[in-house]
Amino acid sequence: MKINKMNGKMYIGAILLILIFLFVLWGIIGTPYDPKAMDASMRLAKASSKHIMGCDQFGRDIFSRVLIGIRTTFTIALGTNLIGVFFGTLIGALTGYYGGWIDQILMRFNDAILSFPSILLALVFIALMGCGTYQIMIAMGIVFVPSYARIVRSEFMKCRNREYVQSVRLMGASDLRIMFIHIFPNTRQTLIASLIIGFNNAVLCEAAMSFLGLGVQPPDASLGLMLSDAQAFLFSAPLYALTVGIVMVLLILSFALLSDAISEVYHA
Repeated sequence: MKINKMNGKMYIGAILLILIFLFVLWGIIGTPYDPKAMDASMRLAKASSKHIMGCDQFGRDIFSRVLIGIRTTFTIALGTNLIGVFFGTLIGALTGYYGGWIDQILMRFNDAILSFPSILLALVFIALMGCGTYQIMIAMGIVFVPSYARIVRSEFMKCRNREYVQSVRLMGASDLRIMFIHIFPNTRQTLIASLIIGFNNAVLCEAAMSFLGLGVQPPDASLGLMLSDAQAFLFSAPLYALTVGIVMVLLILSFALLSDAISEVYHA
């Protein structure tokens, strides 16, 4: 189905997402101040023309760290979902298309992983690999694989015996061609909506891990780590937590609105 009509949710979500992308690009190009530079004289300084979001407990410019934090959180969420969807698609395609013993073995292993709470399982992988940006990305990506595998498997099972698949099979098309040229494109509707939801889940999971001190490590910045730092200064410097929290909410809201809008358009 072609999307030829955009509703209000999609407009708002797209606008918010564009703003987030601009902040991410800004963080890549450069920041107003060195996000790691400390200045004891500016400790917990209030917002001003020089520091529009004030300074943190080490005198670092909060706005500069927010720019880096958005970039880090966005990168982790994106990397997590790319790992999850790549391996999840491979597993889901194999099990959904072939069935039989391949389906039984892989999906039982898949179910075993799904039986654990995702954050708890991510904690196990982080404990094995250590803390850090790439470690949390890989750990969360592994945790996300079973969900995407189930989604893709379900779609492949619906399509594998349809007439167009039987036709190309009779014409001599290979299994790989049938799976990824003829069946996989028909999973995009469900997969896109799942990717958007998965992105939000990855943002929240990264925030939880970094909040616990198991994700991104200082002096690097992420939105979750900054929220963790800001909790100790809710009364003395409320703007610190407020600005970081608002940015995270806008990031999650943009993808939530887009997900709802896409689902409404496809089911209209």
